[in-house]
Amino acid sequence: MSNARPTEDAIRWLLEGDPAIRWQTLRDLAGASDRIVERERRRVARDGWGARLLARQDRKGTWAAGRSSDGLYSPKWISTTYTMLLLRDFGLPPGDRRARKACRRLLDGGRRSDGGVRYGTWARWTGRGETCVTGMILSILSYFEYDDERLDTVAGHLLERQMPDGGWNCRRPAGATHASLHTTILALEGLRHYEMHRGRKAGRVATSFWIEDRIGISPPVFNLMQFGRYPLTIYDAWVRVALSFVIPFAFASFYPTIRFLHREQFVAEFWLVPLVAAISLGLALSLWTSGVARYHSTGS
Repeated sequence: MSNARPTEDAIRWLLEGDPAIRWQTLRDLAGASDRIVERERRRVARDGWGARLLARQDRKGTWAAGRSSDGLYSPKWISTTYTMLLLRDFGLPPGDRRARKACRRLLDGGRRSDGGVRYGTWARWTGRGETCVTGMILSILSYFEYDDERLDTVAGHLLERQMPDGGWNCRRPAGATHASLHTTILALEGLRHYEMHRGRKAGRVATSFWIEDRIGISPPVFNLMQFGRYPLTIYDAWVRVALSFVIPFAFASFYPTIRFLHREQFVAEFWLVPLVAAISLGLALSLWTSGVARYHSTGS
């Protein structure tokens, strides 16, 4: 009971704020219906901070163009890139036509010959993208659902820049030998939005960055798979149980093979193969859906 009143007061205070704060408070703290949340979210484009930012957009679809050559990346905190990052975090609905116009300018003006994104005269001369900027722009374009095949090459460039430890570092061309947490977050954020928008399997590639052991996740997985290369009967009982019902490799290889060889053992297990496959698929989809539903943003 002692914590109820402060929590209610905090929610009430948040609901007195900008639409960008209110709709997320309604969704995450107040338990409002989807209809009420979406109605409040649409106000971001009409009222408050979001509307004020959109009102400063010029006819070309950029911000701060008069303070630099094109306004796409500099001045840093008021340029088109950082304004669009704010609008993304405010929750501006993805279909907003003004945001789509800015997306086109960001992609046309920043994509380089190596597939990455970078702005400025030096970038035009070298034709090389920059990892942090590429991650930010990929997240913006994907969040606002900008439909352009070039996004695939931008995402591909980002994946190619992954370091051996599983992360990313924008200072790698200057000699950095390990990943940067900040750059990695920007890269993962871009890949996550890209995967949601374009349906490509990109976000899982950096799992090993979050594992303390420098060997990453692939060697342990492949070592575990080696168990499936040998007959299940050579293992102890606990290993057979683990390979059948914890990580069901046996249902993918051993039991079907026994049946195809016309052996009489494990007949019941063979007929369970479709059921185990369906359960495994269901669990995987459930975990994926649950994770996506709970992820909001890492910020930028």
